[in-house]
Amino acid sequence: MKKLERRARLCLVLAGLLLAGLGLFLFRFGFSGSRWASSPFNRHLYNRDGALISGTVLDRNGTVLSYVDDNGDRRCADGKTLRKATLHAVGDPQGNIGTGALTAFARKLTGYSLLFGAYNAREGNDLYLTIDADLNETAYQALDGRKGTVAVYNYKTGEVLCMVSSPSYDPKNIPDDLETNDKYQGVYLNRFLSSSFTPGSVFKTVTLAAALEKIPDLYSRTFYCEGSAEIGGETVTCTAAHGEQTIQDALANSCNVAFGQLAVELGTGTLEKYAGKAGLTKSYDVSGIPTAAGSVDLSGASDNDLAWAGVGQYHDSVNPCALMIYMGAIANGGKAVQPTLIQKVVSPGLPTLPQFTHTTRRMIQADTAQAIRSLGIQVHEIPPIVPGSEAYQLMEAGKIGLIIYTGALYDDTIREYIELHREAVRHSIASITALDTANAMANMIASRFHLYNTELVDLNHMRKERQLLPFAKMQGCGNDYIFFDNRDGKVASPGSLCVSLCDWHYGIGGYGIVLMEH
Repeated sequence: MKKLERRARLCLVLAGLLLAGLGLFLFRFGFSGSRWASSPFNRHLYNRDGALISGTVLDRNGTVLSYVDDNGDRRCADGKTLRKATLHAVGDPQGNIGTGALTAFARKLTGYSLLFGAYNAREGNDLYLTIDADLNETAYQALDGRKGTVAVYNYKTGEVLCMVSSPSYDPKNIPDDLETNDKYQGVYLNRFLSSSFTPGSVFKTVTLAAALEKIPDLYSRTFYCEGSAEIGGETVTCTAAHGEQTIQDALANSCNVAFGQLAVELGTGTLEKYAGKAGLTKSYDVSGIPTAAGSVDLSGASDNDLAWAGVGQYHDSVNPCALMIYMGAIANGGKAVQPTLIQKVVSPGLPTLPQFTHTTRRMIQADTAQAIRSLGIQVHEIPPIVPGSEAYQLMEAGKIGLIIYTGALYDDTIREYIELHREAVRHSIASITALDTANAMANMIASRFHLYNTELVDLNHMRKERQLLPFAKMQGCGNDYIFFDNRDGKVASPGSLCVSLCDWHYGIGGYGIVLMEH
């Protein structure tokens, strides 16, 4: 009988251990199942080369950045420059770039769920990133081979519109010397998310925030800069001799002398505290990807060291993403929207679920953020520019003298620009666009536009007053045309003149202009 009791107890212990193990497995399965399923060791989802064979990666506009062909092979986007520009956002098929979508968002690409597992994984999901491929390409070209990073995000929604890291390479044609050539050093590192750097003058916004809250008479003070100053027994140099300045002047001039003096007055404890409040020493979560943490360690710093730290030098080290979030907090009144890289995930046969945004803790007081914004360039924010809007009213009232138009090249924005440009021409307002660049000129030369159908205007030598031009309006077969004697070459911009004069309501009215020349 005693043997039966002992065996029963042993069975109960074993059953208890089995249940405990099962419970532990279910717990870990619930939290880690997606990671297990999307592991590169899962040969149902990865080929022999270690490439994920499930899901499609697209940018916010639907441009395909990475996909799986009919043979089950992972393919890249069309265009060498585009592939380089989006490498660190998309990732490489081999998984060397851990922050790329193919690695960081593998679970979302495979369509894994706790209920159905990886049932539909072969077909996978369409993962739309928040980035704009065209913006990435433009930013990559601007870096021109230099090591660094460029990022842009919407501080209202948190969407990262541009994320470029350099150096980069073409994942379709991997260089043979990728591992040995110094120009590719750190190529697997996403410098925006996973690096830290000496911030330089952008750190002055932290020093300014501390000064605004800790120095009551800051606005009434003046700072004198002779190009350098002795602080703490050593020299702090500046980019120029700025002379006498207010705090607004010092910020506009990015004066090292003024901000170095402020940093010493504030002290090490205050500067470290405000760097921490600004979030520059913490790690953020960007759609599940942790960022590198920064560091502002001023222990043992002399006054001269502290002066340099106040202008973003010395031992200051910050992560680019953290700095971008802090700028978003200033723009947003003290709190920032946390960045996100995922716009939406489209699963076959299932509704698209919304992506939620998260707000950071308060990083800067609302009135301090407003004060920093007011110390910058004064701008007037207006609603979308459409006929009848405030922008058109300002032009009509003669309160706009120059228009600088920048916008993405989408159908809607192009139509808006055309309407705006016509209105600007009608009021003789100079209009500069994002198309007025060297790249656009090169593209124009390579296109169907040539010397005889393209008008180039020298903005540096535009007329300062209106010209008087004799004309004759003639018609034939019901078609009106405006004739000019241009043998002296006075009409240098026939395109804009035609738009202005041919308007039936505000101009002479006609179907075109005719220039009589030699």
